[in-house]
Parts: sequence; C-alpha cells; structure tokens
Amino acid sequence: MRFAAPPSKNVSKDVFHPVFDVDQQGRPVMRYIDQFVQPKDFEEGVWLSELSDAIETSKGTLSVPVPVGKFLLINNLFWLHGRDRFTPHPDLRRELMRQRGYFAYATHHYQTHQ
Repeated sequence: MRFAAPPSKNVSKDVFHPVFDVDQQGRPVMRYIDQFVQPKDFEEGVWLSELSDAIETSKGTLSVPVPVGKFLLINNLFWLHGRDRFTPHPDLRRELMRQRGYFAYATHHYQTHQ
C-alpha cells in the first residue's frame, strides 16, 4: 500500500508497506493510517473503506476520555489508535508531541523470579 502524508507532517516521500505483516519474531503487525493511504484502484479503495468501517464499529473498540490538563502516552507498537474530534478550550492550546525512538524488549516475555 502507498501512504502519502500531507505537507504539515514534514514527510517528503511516500511510504510503501503492507497493512498487515509480521515482525521479526513472526508476530502479527498492523500499520494503517486511514487519512494517508492511497488506494491504487477502486477495488483497493472499497477494501480499505470496509477495513475502516470494521475498525470503527468493532466491539473491541475502547474509548478513553482525556480530561483537560491530562495526556495519553501511547506506544504505537501495541495500540491501534485514533482520535475523536474535540472542541478546543478557549484558554488552552492543544499540543501533540511525537517522541520517536526504540524500546528494548526482554528476550523472554515471562521472567522467572528466584
């Protein structure tokens, strides 16, 4: 799939990757941004539209309210997430900070205690 970001994202090149893939350990991975995906044809556009509808209407969807003055820290490797529209507070400003980096993972998911 081709993903193209708007100029505000400061990304100069399109990115190509599958929506569904596996990581180096063979675990399933989903990478999807519905606003940036560029379908190659009508059939792919219909598939993407149905995927978006399935995600939005899933019973597994969790909604987390964020009170004024609070924030969420989300690890994109574990959460498929989106944002609802919001009404701006007249005395506050919204700030979105992206922290890029890597997480170190233990080689075993479960550690034995001795």
